[in-house]
Amino acid sequence: MDLPKPPEDQELRNIIDKLAQFVARNGIDFEQMTKNKQKDNPKFGFLFGGDYFNYYQYKVTTEQAILKQKQKALEHQQHVNVMNQQQQVPPSLPWQQQQQLQEQIQQSERNLAAQHHVLMQQQQLQVEEAIRKSQDEKLHILAKDCGLDLMDADRIMQPIIDSCTKDSISTGKGWIFSRGISANSAEVIARYMVKRITALGASFELKLHLVYLINDVLHHCVRKNAEDLKRVLGMYVVPIFCTTCLGASEDQQQKLSKLLKLWEMNKYFEPSVIEQLKSPASSLAAYKAGLISEHSIAVNPITASIQTQYAVLQKQHQDFVNHITSQLQSFASQNAGAKHAQPLPLPVSSQQPAEAPLQQPPLQTQSQNTQVFAPPIGGVQQHLSISDNSTMGPTATSDGTQQLNNIGTNQNVNFSQPPPGFLPHFSQPPPHFSQPPPGFPPAFQQPPPNFNQLPASTMVMPPFCPGNESREQLTVFIC
Repeated sequence: MDLPKPPEDQELRNIIDKLAQFVARNGIDFEQMTKNKQKDNPKFGFLFGGDYFNYYQYKVTTEQAILKQKQKALEHQQHVNVMNQQQQVPPSLPWQQQQQLQEQIQQSERNLAAQHHVLMQQQQLQVEEAIRKSQDEKLHILAKDCGLDLMDADRIMQPIIDSCTKDSISTGKGWIFSRGISANSAEVIARYMVKRITALGASFELKLHLVYLINDVLHHCVRKNAEDLKRVLGMYVVPIFCTTCLGASEDQQQKLSKLLKLWEMNKYFEPSVIEQLKSPASSLAAYKAGLISEHSIAVNPITASIQTQYAVLQKQHQDFVNHITSQLQSFASQNAGAKHAQPLPLPVSSQQPAEAPLQQPPLQTQSQNTQVFAPPIGGVQQHLSISDNSTMGPTATSDGTQQLNNIGTNQNVNFSQPPPGFLPHFSQPPPHFSQPPPGFPPAFQQPPPNFNQLPASTMVMPPFCPGNESREQLTVFIC
């Protein structure tokens, strides 16, 4: 099945393409508004079932599919962005590979949209063909029952279609009155007219010339009181006249308007029929919807088949998307598991034994090369306070506190005694310096040097003054 061909006139094609884009974006209301504004403009005849009506519908469907595809791609990208925010993409999956997987999903969505568009075109063509075939079958059955030869009708109508002369019109009118003597035969003639005028590719001249013939027949129906023939023509005049109006030029529209005014003045049809003829676009759309309902037996299998095909394609697409998504989630789970499996860093107390305190570099005296080791209290500055009715204790920095806490958790410490390395209680005399303090090397055999002879750059504890414990603050800096 070939796609509808665009008009050769580039200006008309641009009008159709642009209008199709606007209708796809803004909906059918925009098309109806355009019809109301341009109903007398021949360039917009394609809106009313003209020569390029099928091409216009094809363009609208195409633009709608493109917009739907873009919308799905945007929604998918937004979903991907949300998922990326909620769970980080694993570094084990390369960024290029992630992009390739996402591009595969987008390509699958584009393919699905294109296939849906093709299926909708196939459905439209198949439905129209099925309706046309059903109408032809019914027409041939009715013609056979009435003893009418449709090939004879073709022979009579062809001169009217070609030239529309007075003689050809008169001949056609005589043939109709001689054959349409009953309601059934009149229905055959009316159905035949509908078939010729609504056929694909029918030119405007063909439609207009046959409408002129019907006008002449209506005039003689009133004169000869052929009410059955006039009534039957009134049943089928809507698709005949409305199809002819669509796509007509401004001059042609004026001719058809004159005919409609004449029919209304002469009361050839009921007022409701005349009102339908004044709105050809909506009336023709309602007529086509009625055809689908009337021929539902032929239409339903087509729509069901198309829906089944599209459902299969949708499932294939969804399976593919689920497969890609599961790959991304699998990589994410593996990466999360690897992060949890990494060993945690050990605490400082477990990495450094509490029994091996750090020793400070030796201090040199001026008088001799005797090495004096600073008390092993972690190499940090300690602030000590002396007050009444209190014992002197450390107020350590964060590092000193952590060291004390670690000691308390790793061994049994007697808190009634000062920790090793801290200054003695100041309520008692200083310890005897003839022996090295606990934990110092045994080589330290001599008493410490005179503190009054230490270098000026070395800050030491000032001499102890009894009785001033409650008024003085003592600070020891260990370098």
